[in-house]
Amino acid sequence: MQISGISRGAREMQERLRSALHRSGVRMPLASLSINVAPQLSGRRASELEFSCAAATLLAIGMTPPGSLLRRIAAGEAIALFGELSLSGELLPVSWLSRRLWLASIAGFALAIVPEMQAQEAQAAGALPVLPARALCSLWEERHLRTLAPAPIAVAHRGSRLEGALVRSDALRAATLAAAGWHGLLFLGPPGVGKSAMAAEIGALLPAPDQREAREILAWADDLSEGNLQRPLRQPHHSATRRAMIGGGASLEPGEVTRAHCGLLLLDELGEFQRETLQALREPAESGMVELSRGRLARRLPAGFLLAATSNGCPCGYGSINSQQRCQCSPAAIRAYRLRLLGPLADRLDMLVQLDYEQPGAVPTTRLDATRLRAAIVECWDRQADRWSGQRFRHNGLRSLDQLERAAPLQNRSALRFCNRWLQSGSVSLRQIAGVRRLALTIADLEKSEETREEHLLEASHLRGLEVRLDWREDEARRKVPL
Repeated sequence: MQISGISRGAREMQERLRSALHRSGVRMPLASLSINVAPQLSGRRASELEFSCAAATLLAIGMTPPGSLLRRIAAGEAIALFGELSLSGELLPVSWLSRRLWLASIAGFALAIVPEMQAQEAQAAGALPVLPARALCSLWEERHLRTLAPAPIAVAHRGSRLEGALVRSDALRAATLAAAGWHGLLFLGPPGVGKSAMAAEIGALLPAPDQREAREILAWADDLSEGNLQRPLRQPHHSATRRAMIGGGASLEPGEVTRAHCGLLLLDELGEFQRETLQALREPAESGMVELSRGRLARRLPAGFLLAATSNGCPCGYGSINSQQRCQCSPAAIRAYRLRLLGPLADRLDMLVQLDYEQPGAVPTTRLDATRLRAAIVECWDRQADRWSGQRFRHNGLRSLDQLERAAPLQNRSALRFCNRWLQSGSVSLRQIAGVRRLALTIADLEKSEETREEHLLEASHLRGLEVRLDWREDEARRKVPL
């Protein structure tokens, strides 16, 4: 037996296969046998193919006893094999088993053979029926195996850290709409106004994942805690690199956008992130996928995350109107800082909410009731699921303007006049109009309205932050800094 490839991993796999087959009682014929593992693997990744290579070897030499798994594989049954081989032929655990089972189910496999010590993990993944096997000889001793049906995944929503606390009504309204329609959100304001706490609270307002989402979360999460499965909440540090954010490396490992799939990606202090890191988020934030490539390798990974971010208005943070401290930033520093926030990524955020210091009692407050809000969000999600049934994305925040025109056209006369005035003014782009339309539709769904009205568009345009962007431009003009 000879395995193609000159890598060290291929040579080591060849020796382990010979030993495992010999210790399992298999006598190899004198004929030459070659196994192609192109593209060649190196290091530990080569051992991931040992079990399947051993099965292919047994099929090649005609070892297919009646009633065995080998006979079923030879007959064309789609069975996936996962496991590394020891020198004695025992099956050893593999990494990322839940992810492998999920990908195998997508590829059309009907059954998976997994190491016996990973049987509970494989069954909990809920992707495929699994056969726990102890050793290589299980391939022709199927009578000792017992098929485990995929078990439902126990899911739960995240607990609220601010339950019952007094919070700003405007910030809570924005967080509720973000969770209700899967709308990207940026809280803008000086330190101490509660931006980070309210942005993180969006994760507590998201309903518990369904079984399909739970399998996808289980496939890509790497830090699952014990207990019921929750939606991921990823909060990378602002020093995170482009590779850490979207993935990559020699083996194209997933990044934060994939680990946050079906959950919340929270970018605290957005203006401190590297510009290339923020630019790399544009395509995943819009398409829900990220494509990685390195040499001959290429991977397309899911990235259906909800983006929430917070930022100061300037590098020192005290450039707001009501700040008690004087801003020490130069006009050039403020311009460079704000251009990061007003770039293409900001256009993919449906809400830009400005928070500021206020006198006690000047801003309306309310007690946070996450349970009640989550129930209203679940009803809003049901309305969206009916509207967008049969499509990949089921939330309003992921729809294009064309899709909105087909499925939820404006029928209210005052709302039509409102949009026409925007189009005729030429001061608002089509991307911004689409963002307002998406957000207004979610407001209507949350209020159980059958049509989008003018007041919904007015609130959406306010939350979209168009007037905030205009104020920034006027501030730059006063400082005589060219845009």
